[in-house]
Amino acid sequence: MQWKSAGAPAYIPVMLARLILAGLLCALPAAAQEGGDVIKGRAEVVDGDTIRLAGKRVRLYGIAAIERRNPLGAETADVLRRMAAGRFIRCEVIDIDRYDRPVGRCYAGDLDLSAEMVRRGWAANYDRFTKEFEALEAEARRACKGVWRALCH
Repeated sequence: MQWKSAGAPAYIPVMLARLILAGLLCALPAAAQEGGDVIKGRAEVVDGDTIRLAGKRVRLYGIAAIERRNPLGAETADVLRRMAAGRFIRCEVIDIDRYDRPVGRCYAGDLDLSAEMVRRGWAANYDRFTKEFEALEAEARRACKGVWRALCH
């Protein structure tokens, strides 16, 4: 865009550039906080949808599992523990939850832990945040896998 000296004052392009730059700088902390980080290491399983990795509690993206203190909660956590046992875990942080925990896509090698928990019937698609695992959940329900077996008998 070319500014005419007779029209707009000369300082307007500078002001616009500063406003745009200020807007971009304000957006950067939020974007950096919501994703881009990778947390890696050996995992300690907290429950069926949370692990501790590199000293941080990480919530598995897109799923909800029974809490440890509820019926089947310990069994749910054990399933995740067996998937992660002795394996190097990599979590790509995509958000921060309301408890200030990183929420991430976590992998044991190529195995997506969220998808596998749902596929085996030990977690449900957390449809407040995604629809990604709905088909896996529906199949696990039909096949009476994991926690869904209680509804089939």
